[in-house]
Amino acid sequence: MSELVQSLEKSVEFLRGRYPDGNPLLTCLETQLNNLKAKKARIAEKSYAEHIPEASTCCQRLEECAFFEDMQHIDELSDVLKDFISVYCCGPATESCSRLKHLKEHGTPPSEKISPAGDDYSKYL
Repeated sequence: MSELVQSLEKSVEFLRGRYPDGNPLLTCLETQLNNLKAKKARIAEKSYAEHIPEASTCCQRLEECAFFEDMQHIDELSDVLKDFISVYCCGPATESCSRLKHLKEHGTPPSEKISPAGDDYSKYL
């Protein structure tokens, strides 16, 4: 989530220099940035199990996802893995999940060790 927040901060800063206050794109990005910052602050205050939002915001395949299942069995998740869960599994980028895209394109899930971002998540353990 940190990289996403930084990217949005840069975009907002750039757009502030080009567009007047109240510009719809700028307003939308500022709202999204504020929501992500608030979510990140809430996640930092809670343990892994407590930061999963209500089911309606989570991926429909969460219960069948090998990545998410593996995360359930890890005592202390790194910040990167927590961010994957809060952004991809139960957050704004659910439809951008590489695992979900692979399943839709190929009809089968990807390797169990592939993260929602598309890389091997074992390097974040």
